[in-house]
Amino acid sequence: MHVDAWLNQWKDGAPRSRARRRYALFSFYEHAVREGVVPGNPVRAIRPGVSSEMPGRPKLTRRQSGMMRSAADRYADPRDRLLIYLLLAGLRPFQATGLYLDRTYREQHRVTSRLPVKGGGFDKDPWPWSAECVEALDGYVSDFRAHRQPHSTRTEGPLVTSWNGRALTADTEPRRSVRRIAELHPGLVEIAPRLTADGVALSLSPLEDEEEEPKAGAQPEG
Repeated sequence: MHVDAWLNQWKDGAPRSRARRRYALFSFYEHAVREGVVPGNPVRAIRPGVSSEMPGRPKLTRRQSGMMRSAADRYADPRDRLLIYLLLAGLRPFQATGLYLDRTYREQHRVTSRLPVKGGGFDKDPWPWSAECVEALDGYVSDFRAHRQPHSTRTEGPLVTSWNGRALTADTEPRRSVRRIAELHPGLVEIAPRLTADGVALSLSPLEDEEEEPKAGAQPEG
């Protein structure tokens, strides 16, 4: 079956309608992959058919942030899921990609990290990981994190890595992950092409209660 042709056969070409059909088909094939019926999901290669990048960096509402979290839980690989959780927790892209495993500390159930700061170096005050981020961290480090000398080892080097153990590029990789996951959710597909990782970091977080103070990492750049 030609998936793209099937998605385009309806007269209604609205992005949200196409996204719902794509979402249903994507879920069907994901289930088939998990059951071992098919080797891969052909829908992953199909773009959602929305417009190209538009100006601006929209912030997410708390409801949209919840959708982003849900899509990350359902469809992201462990690396992208961790990256999105870090952004939703308020880390800016340069902070999320600048975390180092050897500057991340675990004391029983508590995890903290020294965050990178603009201009070089690391913040003297440790950043406390939320329980949700720790769960995403454990799922990524234990089975998915790549490490390759001289860029990284099993216990040192960048926390979030590329396939060859290098640090991710802050101005491209987080944005690609955000858009890749957002376009899978019918509620986010229309804004997916213009989402930025910075916009997600500055958005209301689904990891916080509404009455909590604004996220410490999400300060506008001067």
